Amino acid sequence: MIIGSEFPFQDIVGIELSPELARIAQSNVAKIHRQFPGRPPIRIIAGNALDNLLTNGKIVFYLYNPFGRELMSQLVHKIESALLSTLEHVFIVYHNPVSGCLLDASPALRRWYAGSIAFNAADLDLWEDEHDSVVIWQSVRGARMGARPEANREIVIVNPERADLAPLSDP
Repeated sequence: MIIGSEFPFQDIVGIELSPELARIAQSNVAKIHRQFPGRPPIRIIAGNALDNLLTNGKIVFYLYNPFGRELMSQLVHKIESALLSTLEHVFIVYHNPVSGCLLDASPALRRWYAGSIAFNAADLDLWEDEHDSVVIWQSVRGARMGARPEANREIVIVNPERADLAPLSDP
């Protein structure tokens, strides 16, 4: 959310199930707001993301493998339903896309990007891998940007908590 506040979004909302983590996030948001008062507002909601899902207008969802398959399926269905009514357009940025197959299967979504993000050299000792995978889907409704050439890279499930992307194939 803090990185998102560097961009001209109208509003940024974080939903956290743990009240303790929501309080920590709110404290971090207050610090950023004091340091950068001109950034878009950030709101933290303590609660279940599926019960507090924003579904009006144009939205970017950022997920870091937040749910198991069942809850992820429910999220996809809620987004699909909202796209039939109040949701104009959506991008779903899914970091470590363990349940990416659910978004791939949605007729309301299509891939826009798939790539790997290298970890900062100073952080490599904190992680088992040297990179993380990110796949971005956009809604078919309201789509204005064509898919990037690497968008359809295969998602490879390394273990139940970790996804990677197949290497780019040579043309």
